[in-house]
Amino acid sequence: MNKQQAGFFENWRRILGLALPSVISFASGTVTGTINLIMVGPMGALVIAVVGVSNIVAYNAWALCSGFGHSINYLVAQNYGAGQMDQAIRRTYIALYVGIAVALLAVSVGWLAPDLILRLMGGSEELVSTGEAYLRFRLFAVACFTISFIFHGFFRGIGDTRTPMIMSIIANAAMIFFTYALTYGKLGFPEIGLAGAGMAVFIGEGLGLLAAPTSSSFVCMPATPLGGV
Repeated sequence: MNKQQAGFFENWRRILGLALPSVISFASGTVTGTINLIMVGPMGALVIAVVGVSNIVAYNAWALCSGFGHSINYLVAQNYGAGQMDQAIRRTYIALYVGIAVALLAVSVGWLAPDLILRLMGGSEELVSTGEAYLRFRLFAVACFTISFIFHGFFRGIGDTRTPMIMSIIANAAMIFFTYALTYGKLGFPEIGLAGAGMAVFIGEGLGLLAAPTSSSFVCMPATPLGGV
């Protein structure tokens, strides 16, 4: 194998090493959503309707909040490539502070107004009463996701796509497990019904978030003053 061929395969190895964990990360979320819907499906058409409406609300909230993570991904990658990690860290901390504020807003909306959101979406009173607790936990999960995705952006910006993959796998595996356990009262857990399925999403996102500060990439990230971004 000549040098040109060796260089070609080395470049492909690096590309796949970065791309495959990201593909697995995003695909695991889609698969988890499908599995969770299959698991709650036997509870009836009303439950499926609640999950569908709540998914629309949650996915739109996720789309808005994911902008913080995408922005940090681009900015940190620029700084990392230029050898300006101090600036990258400052930007990440600023994004985390803003993300925490947005997360608190999502928690407030989830605590105070899930019934109002379902009514605005055109839900019947039966749908609202059935889905209020489920949507509440889904919005709590959005709060965790907002902060998690900022960590995802930081890790990907420094070329570490494996840590976001691990965070996603932990989150999604927990969602599947707790959806089964809490919805139907399996494995010694209480039977909470549809609210348990929402709680499972919240628990999963929370566990995924907790995995981020334990990463070696983040543990080595020093606290940095906010001046000069």
